[in-house]
Amino acid sequence: MRISVLMANYRGAATLPEAMASVLRQSHADLELIVVDDASGDDSAAVVRQAMAADPRVRLIEQPTNAGPSAARNRAVEAATGDWLAIMDSDDILHPARLERMLAAAEALKADVVADDMLFFGETVDASGRTLLGPLALTAPMPVDAALFVEANSGRADLPPLGYLKPLVRRSAWGALRYDPAVRIGEDYDVYLRLLLRGARLFLLPEALYLYRRHSGSISHRLSVAALEPLIAAHDRSAAGLADPALVAAMARRRAGLEKLLAFERLVAAMKAR
Repeated sequence: MRISVLMANYRGAATLPEAMASVLRQSHADLELIVVDDASGDDSAAVVRQAMAADPRVRLIEQPTNAGPSAARNRAVEAATGDWLAIMDSDDILHPARLERMLAAAEALKADVVADDMLFFGETVDASGRTLLGPLALTAPMPVDAALFVEANSGRADLPPLGYLKPLVRRSAWGALRYDPAVRIGEDYDVYLRLLLRGARLFLLPEALYLYRRHSGSISHRLSVAALEPLIAAHDRSAAGLADPALVAAMARRRAGLEKLLAFERLVAAMKAR
């Protein structure tokens, strides 16, 4: 089974070598690494070309202008030839056996999507070696349906935000699905939710095999009115026509949370404009 590792990159020249090396040393060697450089303007493309010269499994796609992570990931999805898609950021690191273990779990569980735990590291105060799924205390794979996934991204203290996950997805389940180019923050959550709404079966895995770098420059840490409005619009499109009571209630709670964030960001913007 071939795995396509999809890596969107923006100004990641400093972290790309380590990120790419962690992919290329995977025990599951039947893979391709597709790096989409989103008009970085730094040495990112040169770094990827150097890796391409050493390993034919590396491919580079260069965006002519900066279009955001969703557009970059869509280019990678469209270029992928694998049976499975693995989402990865250009500043993160994979355990050497990660893809092998995830693929084995997916096949054993007959899953469409599997996601392992994430170990945080980096320069911020919250990067203290904790893991994303720690609050769940998993000892075995855990199924997650759309309602639980939404609840976990609605600010509940007892559930971790599952939108951060970097899953392995069966290509046949992904199908024609694409990221929403207008969504620049929360784009992973949006596309994962749409996967689940299409009937994909997701399991969380207990092992922390993905090292997630936390730093002040992370795009996921920057909210604004311009970022939240498309996210709410995407939420509303997914919510339209839903019938399951638990899912409808979860979607309503998440929308209320997004509205609060939007109101706060509008207030901040108004104060700055004075």
